[in-house]
Parts: sequence; C-alpha cells; structure tokens
Amino acid sequence: TKEEDDGGKSDTHSEEDGGSDGGEFDTPQEEEEDEELIEGGKEIYFDNKDIDAHYTNERTEQRDDLKEQIEGQAKDIRDYTNLIKAVRDLETSDEALDRIIDLFNSSKMLGIILKKISEDWNILKKAPVREKVIAAIDNLLKSAIEKSKLEEMPIDEQGNVNEEQLKSRLVQYDETKEEQDKTQVTVSSTLNRSPQHDTPSAPVDTTNSVTHQKGKGWEIFVMSPTGDLHMASHKIGKYHHSSLLAGAATAAAGSIKASGGKIEEMNDKSGHYKPGPAQMKQVLHRLQKGGINLDFKLDLGSVQTTYNKASELFGDESGLQTFGSELGAINRSEAKTRLVKVRDILKKFIDVKGEASVKEVFTSIGWKYEIGQFGIVIRGANGVLATEQEVLEKLNQKFDTNQEEEGKEDTKEEDDGGKSDTHSEEDENKEDTKEED
Repeated sequence: TKEEDDGGKSDTHSEEDGGSDGGEFDTPQEEEEDEELIEGGKEIYFDNKDIDAHYTNERTEQRDDLKEQIEGQAKDIRDYTNLIKAVRDLETSDEALDRIIDLFNSSKMLGIILKKISEDWNILKKAPVREKVIAAIDNLLKSAIEKSKLEEMPIDEQGNVNEEQLKSRLVQYDETKEEQDKTQVTVSSTLNRSPQHDTPSAPVDTTNSVTHQKGKGWEIFVMSPTGDLHMASHKIGKYHHSSLLAGAATAAAGSIKASGGKIEEMNDKSGHYKPGPAQMKQVLHRLQKGGINLDFKLDLGSVQTTYNKASELFGDESGLQTFGSELGAINRSEAKTRLVKVRDILKKFIDVKGEASVKEVFTSIGWKYEIGQFGIVIRGANGVLATEQEVLEKLNQKFDTNQEEEGKEDTKEEDDGGKSDTHSEEDENKEDTKEED
C-alpha cells in the first residue's frame, strides 16, 4: 500500500511537472514571459501586414511609377519657372499669352491653378492680376524645389533631371540594428527621438521633414509587431515605409505630423502595407498605453473617414484592454491563451518530426513562422496570429496523423493492459483459495 501511495504521489508530481505541456500550468519562466506579454515590456500585436507584392523587388528594380513621379516633379518646377517668365513677358509682348495658354493645356497642375483665369485670359493684361499670379506661382515653385531637395531627388532648381542618378535610384532598407535604432522613437507622454538620431533624444518635430503625399511637415511611420515605433522622412523611390523595418511585417503604418513631441495629425497612408482600422487601433493602443493623449486628428483614407479625435476610433471599446478588428478582436488574456496553446502543440510535433519539417508546413502555404522573445509564433497569410485549432489542423493534414486519436489509442491500450492485469490477479487469488481449501 505504501508503494502504491508513493507511486500515486510520484505520478501526481509528474503530471504537475509536465502540466505546462498541456497549457494548464506555466513554468516560472513561462509565467514571467506571459506576464511581460500582458502587462509589461513589449506586447505582441496580431493584425499585421506584409508589404504588397507590387514592392517585392524595389531594392533591385526601379519601378516605372516612381521614376514618373520624380520626372513629374521636375516638370512642375520647369512649368512654374516658364509660367512666371511668360506672365512677366506679357507686359510687353502679346505673344506671351500663347505660351501661357500652351502651359495651361500641357500641365495638369497649371490647369487647376489657372482654371478660373482661363475663362478670360485678357485679365492677365492687368498689372495687379499679373503680380498676384506671379507671387502665387513663385510660392509653388519654391515649395516644389524645397520638396525635391528634402526628398533628395536628382533635380536641380531649374527642373533638370540628373539621368544617371535617377537611373541608379533604388529603395534602401535599414537592415542593421544601428540603422533601425536611429529611426526609433520612444513613447512616454511625448514622442522622443532615439539617442542615435541626428537630434538625439529630442521631442519629435516634423516641421522640416517631408512625405511625398503630404509634403513638408510630415513623416512616415511604422510600428513593429512588438510595438516599436519608427519615423523618418519619406523620399520617393529611395526611402519608403518598407525601409524602416527592412521590409518586415508591420502592426501599423501611415504618416504623422508632430511638434514638441505631441502628435497633431495622423493618417493611414501607406501603399506598401495598406493598413486599415485594425492596424490603426493597434498603434493608438500603443500610444495610449505610453501616455499619449489621443486628442489629435485621425484620417483613415482606407475607409474614407476622418476623426477630430483619434480616441473616437475605439467607440465604446476600452483602448487599453481590447481593440476591435475586422479580423476578430483579440484581448490580452486571449493572447496569452492562444500563444501558450500554440507553443505546446508545436513543441510536441517538433519533438517527433523536427523543426525544419514543422516550419515547412506553414511557410509552404504562405504563413509566417516567427521566432521571437515569446517563442514560436504562427501567423496566417493575413498576418493574424493563428489559433491552436488552425495550427493543429495544418500539422495533421501534413503528417496524416491526429494526436487526439493517438491519445485515445494510448488510453485504450492502458485500459486493456489494466484489465489484463486485473484478470491475472483474480485468477491467482482463485488458485490460492483453491489450494487453501
């Protein structure tokens, strides 16, 4: 009886010690990791986006549309310059009006600017009108030249393109830790540059930055799946959203206008990642958790909606605990459960089949197999963390096995074995009784 009791205790201890394999019990290390996931350190965000296939080869091949945008910028500079000269010449030459009309017809931008004047071109013969037009076009010219310089376009102030530099212009990726450290910003009541930035640890100010879509005063941003925020100027054909994290998946992307470390406006403009409300809720959750007031303007071009206060995007949801998603809301406790269960399933298959074979199950269908500080994470093709059911289904399909059935067989064998032992003991007892009689 003592041996049976000791054996029972031993079995109980073994079950408790191995309980973490089933997801019911966590080791101290796992509990610490899960606690860090839920409350402290870096959280994992699940609705992530890969770069669009259109940009796959941007580091080795120049896209025609980017080249055209740079050439378009150069044409605008030339057109503004020529229009200013033609309007000035109109004072002494009627022939200059023909040049103005030609520019109006050949330039989309000037077609917009001069639309009202085109209703009566003769109005340009009045000196006050000419001076107003010259002043307005001169401002546009200066802005176009400044923008081309901020984006480091191969264009001079006359609008001439350096063809050799344009030909060799390719998108750059920040692949090293040092490069990515430089663009990272800290989130603590305000946004602050990293110590490695050109303005070390200073409050983020985008006044002299640029994005190709919004112009001067903005920067592009991305957020990593663990909530790291990176910001920099956008340089068309050279430095894009994909540059900040070397083409890796992001939990959010867009543009930010900030001054003194405070966000004034934010949007979801990113052709590379095409973020939607789910991704913007994730970055707002990160900002709010870091003490940022969500009272800034938020423009969601993806759903053609503008919020005067970004906090309005959460609606009735609690920004710090859960954020809705068109792919399914995931809160912190659900995250813990899902990660632990998936981790345990993967461990069992890896022990039998090997990690390379298990990894191939997911990468071969376009899913992500990632190894991070929280262990192995599986993401579906849509970037969302896979459920334990989805992971087990894919593994069983590949290896043509079902661990539940195997478990049932093991239990059946144990039951059969137990019955056999019982019958043997009963037979022995009968024999002993017979001998005694």
